Amino acid sequence: MTRSVFALILHHMPLTPRRPGFVIWIAALVFAWPVAAVASAKPSRPNIVLIISDDQGYGDSSANWKTDLLTPVMDGIARAGIRFTQFRVNPLCAPTCASVMTGLYSVESGMWRGPSNSAGEPDDDAGKKKAPKAAKGRKAAKAAAKAAKGTSEPSEPTNERRIRDEFKLLPEYLKAAGYATGAFGKWHLGADAKSVPNARGFDEFFGFLGGAHPYWIANNSRLQHNGKPFRETGGHTTDLFADRAIAFIKANKDRPFFCYLPFNAVHGPLHRSDAPKNSAKPEWLEFYEKRGVPWPRRDYNAVMSHAVRRTGDILATLRELGMEKNTLVRRQDGATRSLLVLGPLWIRGSAPWRLEDGGRNRQSPWSFRQGGEGCGSRDVRTLQFEG
Repeated sequence: MTRSVFALILHHMPLTPRRPGFVIWIAALVFAWPVAAVASAKPSRPNIVLIISDDQGYGDSSANWKTDLLTPVMDGIARAGIRFTQFRVNPLCAPTCASVMTGLYSVESGMWRGPSNSAGEPDDDAGKKKAPKAAKGRKAAKAAAKAAKGTSEPSEPTNERRIRDEFKLLPEYLKAAGYATGAFGKWHLGADAKSVPNARGFDEFFGFLGGAHPYWIANNSRLQHNGKPFRETGGHTTDLFADRAIAFIKANKDRPFFCYLPFNAVHGPLHRSDAPKNSAKPEWLEFYEKRGVPWPRRDYNAVMSHAVRRTGDILATLRELGMEKNTLVRRQDGATRSLLVLGPLWIRGSAPWRLEDGGRNRQSPWSFRQGGEGCGSRDVRTLQFEG
């Protein structure tokens, strides 16, 4: 029997508050997927591959317009699929991923910006843990008075940033439906015991919990595998995450699986004038040097093209395993926060000014193929969920 494959490549899905449309949509595909193989009388649950690029801008894809950043894999998907040309996104990492995993607006899920750093894992861009702010003034006096009285009154609600326990994540639903679930890359949805990937529906997790991580693996690595530190050094995060995802797909080819691959590309740290250290692999830097791309843009392009190439390896793996038929592929460029790319975010003095490219996102593309054929190139401006 031919297995179905549902491949999603995106960055986030903001939907109506308290209406988890994305989760409902996925559930409909999983439980009401059309019969994949004409020769089989039984419907086949689709496998799901969800690939995210981090901080990639609308303008940083040759599928959208002429640019010095080449993205041939995205272009190929776009030519065979549907592009959502008016899609809007959160211009931050964690709120974006929270929307993907819950189907809610990020403010409704509880993740209105990066997760609170109360669990010991750095979540800011610099990878440095920030100490929690101490209560001051009337709040401090009130807390001290309660402590002195030994009061048992409930404490005031905190402004903790984490996905609230009342909301299930997509992998939790899929695991309950019998799926093998694996995540490989950047998590950034909390590091407390209730929020880590293995507590939120993933059977396997390899990656890091915070908001940023060096691309080259050294002794200061914060990578982990199912909660245990990953001690090996050497290699590049893009390759480690893609290789682990491919191994997961191969290991679970005979059962339905959900493979979540959130690359940290093309989030910082990247080459900049005050820290001229390259994050890209030499062969990709050489590629863009020959094309005349200057620093620091060269490092950005090289890191992104590397991730695009590894995305192609994921799709090639699906083809090799006979899983390409009845494949739904959705590509969305990332939530933009990069300081190095003109368009997604411009810097004026010391303050960031978010332009349209920081919130606009051409979902390029969403492609449905059945029997190995695509639906053709189409642009869609509106999409409405009802019910």
